[in-house]
Amino acid sequence: MNICFFNISESESENVANGVVRVAMVLAGALRKRRHVVVFYPPPHRANNACSATINGKSFRKFLVEQNIDVAVWQMGNCRIPFSLKNLPCRLVAVWHNAPDYKMSTYAELLAAKYKFRNPVLRRLILNCVSRFGIQRAYDCYRLFAFFYTTKCSDRFVLLSEKFFPSFLPVKFFPKKVCAIPNPASFGAESIALSEKQKELLFVGRLENGQKRVDLLLKIWAVLENRFPDWCLRIVGDGPSAGTLREFANSLGVKRVIFEGRRNPIPYYRNASIFCMTSAFEGWGMTLVEASAFGCVPVAFDSYASVSDIISHGDNGILVPAFDCEKYAAELSRLMLDPDFRIRLGTTARERIRDFSPEKIVERWEALFAEIL
Repeated sequence: MNICFFNISESESENVANGVVRVAMVLAGALRKRRHVVVFYPPPHRANNACSATINGKSFRKFLVEQNIDVAVWQMGNCRIPFSLKNLPCRLVAVWHNAPDYKMSTYAELLAAKYKFRNPVLRRLILNCVSRFGIQRAYDCYRLFAFFYTTKCSDRFVLLSEKFFPSFLPVKFFPKKVCAIPNPASFGAESIALSEKQKELLFVGRLENGQKRVDLLLKIWAVLENRFPDWCLRIVGDGPSAGTLREFANSLGVKRVIFEGRRNPIPYYRNASIFCMTSAFEGWGMTLVEASAFGCVPVAFDSYASVSDIISHGDNGILVPAFDCEKYAAELSRLMLDPDFRIRLGTTARERIRDFSPEKIVERWEALFAEIL
């Protein structure tokens, strides 16, 4: 079977920062092992970066015909709509990599930054409460239209969990088109001696406060730091809020916070004992699965539907009621004080990620492709 992943370009390394690209590359590798031909559009020599939202309909169709593509898979990292999706010369599958009902508090700030509204009067107009509400409602309507349009045009629309179905309105109108397949694990489980792990809390991800809410993690760490003088917090990643978060850490007076910048996360997963996620929303929470592969105990807010597909509270990690920072600090404290509890959860977490191995997930993709063909 000939398969094309489009809207992204293949990278030379699997350690790319963009999670959508990384997932596509893991899937592509698993499909190629099963003797499928997988190509990316735009091809590497025609792509300016690893994730492109612009699709030229004429050249894309020509590419699909030349490559004799059977199924085109649109990896949707955003809601931009290429209206050239209609009547492609092959089957079309769209994959949404986020929670379909997410709400982000920084739409207005992102808009002001994108269009460089530096004038103070203009900034006040765009950032006041009424404007914030209007911008969010407008985006919600646009996103809903994008979902309906794409579901109608595609042969299947894939969400990352069936738990998103109740909040995905198109499923009521196109029930046979919408399905769920989770993302594959990026790494296999590693046999690490969990008793030898360092006393470190770890965050890995994009430093963007509208979604990742690393500011909440810093507040939680400020409560714990003096009580646990032999522990530290490492933050691996970069993004638009990196400078603001460093300033916020300084204002809190926390000392043992290390901003590592963008790095290969594998050595940090190996060393850290506890992985912290404080996101307002996610589609899957891939870093929770990655951390679990190394026995790094995942702790997350129960703030999006699919997180409970990954973490069973008290079994292979900890789920905290959404945005309850006091409870989050208490759960971290419990883990930090009890090494046997940490090792038990870390061991189970490492075993459970086999459910998301590329070999198992690719079987579900093959079944989907066979069904639509």
